[in-house]
Amino acid sequence: MLCILSWFCLGISACSPELATRQSGLNYQFGPDTGLNYDLQTEGDSVHIFLKITDKVTIGNLQKPGRALPYFLSRDYSRTTIYLRDSVQAVNKKITELPDKSAIVTFAIPISKVNFPSVLIIRVPQLSAIQEEQFLDIPLTNAFVRKTFTLKDSTGQLPLFHPFVNNRHPFYIASTNPDTAVTVRQFPLSFTPAIPPMSRKMAAPSPTLKVQSKQTFTTNQPITLPESGIYLLENGGNQRSLLVEEGSFPALTSAAELIEPLIYLTSSVERKNLYDSDQPKLAVDAFWLSIARQDKNLGKSLIKEYYGRVEKANNYFSAHKAGWLTDRGMIYLVFGSPDFLTRTWDREEWIYQRNFGQSGEVKFIFIKKPNTFTQNYYELVRDAAYEFIWYNQVDQWRKGNIGIPTPDPGLSGRRNRRR
Repeated sequence: MLCILSWFCLGISACSPELATRQSGLNYQFGPDTGLNYDLQTEGDSVHIFLKITDKVTIGNLQKPGRALPYFLSRDYSRTTIYLRDSVQAVNKKITELPDKSAIVTFAIPISKVNFPSVLIIRVPQLSAIQEEQFLDIPLTNAFVRKTFTLKDSTGQLPLFHPFVNNRHPFYIASTNPDTAVTVRQFPLSFTPAIPPMSRKMAAPSPTLKVQSKQTFTTNQPITLPESGIYLLENGGNQRSLLVEEGSFPALTSAAELIEPLIYLTSSVERKNLYDSDQPKLAVDAFWLSIARQDKNLGKSLIKEYYGRVEKANNYFSAHKAGWLTDRGMIYLVFGSPDFLTRTWDREEWIYQRNFGQSGEVKFIFIKKPNTFTQNYYELVRDAAYEFIWYNQVDQWRKGNIGIPTPDPGLSGRRNRRR
């Protein structure tokens, strides 16, 4: 049997897209592999913004002499509440290329200019001939001002840029105070996937988590956390969570990992057969080939698309658990990127204008919920009306229709629609 899973694992692990949005006004669209991410650090009387860029075209444009990077401060996500407009001048002198061919732009905003809470909106201009600009929104709250430590990568020089780390990779808890002690408590990981959007059954309440271990680390030293889990790092009333995963996370490579996200496409009997197989990787192979009607090229395309979405969901939505397990991750896996996304302080609305077997647009609403570990936890507003489009979309996956390449609407030169 063709080992298309091995081909997939080699191919998809090379890309690690970051979540960013294209926008018209302050309504957003997901852009494919937009290559923007950020981290924040307060130092002295300023908020320091670290903007990471992986797209080569964007980097090249920002390296042009005289290029500026405009930004706005708004009281919320509406265009009527912008109270400060400014720009980073001579970006070509502030951009630093990294060995992995990405780049970082660093700039600072005086805290005195920020009315907390606010939204910082960065406009990245002239990405390509067909995409004039891209916007990245960054919420600024009082919690950022009170931060006494930040997380940095294995070099100790660059921000971590994501809320997770591999259990084999060192990182730094960085602080301007070299002798700061940070308490690190470990809690068990959650492996509970989201329930379907039309489910009338309430999701099981979150269990009371027990501390599995407690350690104290001194800042500005390399740290490795060898056991997977969700870790809570605390100092002086300030805290930050860190998801520690094994394997190749955010990519999935082991047989068990590849079976788990199939919960959204398979029956309980099919999953039992996959888990009980003596050769689970070959069993997963056979599942996708059956969907592809034994067309090996289509099988590769389906695998690349589905597990590519899993990896992106882990990049975009991971917080207290892997991104694909969350409500937003579930919708992203099955339906893909929304055509439009609108944010407010307490909700996101994902709008799909594609034909999912019914006329009219489809909207999913996610409400932000308080969580001990993260400010990035959203719950889907479930409704029985989603039943038809859910099963129709799952059926499209199982007929092998999702993996068939289609023209990217962005390549047609279509501009973002004002909403």
